[in-house]
Amino acid sequence: VEADLAREELLQLAASESRYRILAEAMPSLLLVIDADGQHEYANGAMLNYTGLTLAELRENGMARVVHEADYDTTREHFVQAQHSGSGYQHEVRLRGRDGQFRWFLSKVAPVRHTDGRIDRWIGVAADMHD
Repeated sequence: VEADLAREELLQLAASESRYRILAEAMPSLLLVIDADGQHEYANGAMLNYTGLTLAELRENGMARVVHEADYDTTREHFVQAQHSGSGYQHEVRLRGRDGQFRWFLSKVAPVRHTDGRIDRWIGVAADMHD
């Protein structure tokens, strides 16, 4: 009975993750999932397509290549403060596309918490607001 319950929980978890990925890939906004330590776990297709970078490249300090140099320190400070406070934030930031041009985005970052309140990961979404 316990094995059947565990198997059912795993199936439900897999179905939930599948629905999440379908939603993440369907959205036109750039989406980035960052673990509690600040490491990139996932980037949706819109993010990878816009930046022209792979997830591996984003993990290797790729955000320094994407965020405009005038916005980088402020963007980093927002995230560090959020890690310390446990609160989300939003700000406007210029991001470089694969064509080398910068566009303005409204970026919103929010924590995802374990049931005990600890931060498990961060979800960052950036919506193009350039025009």
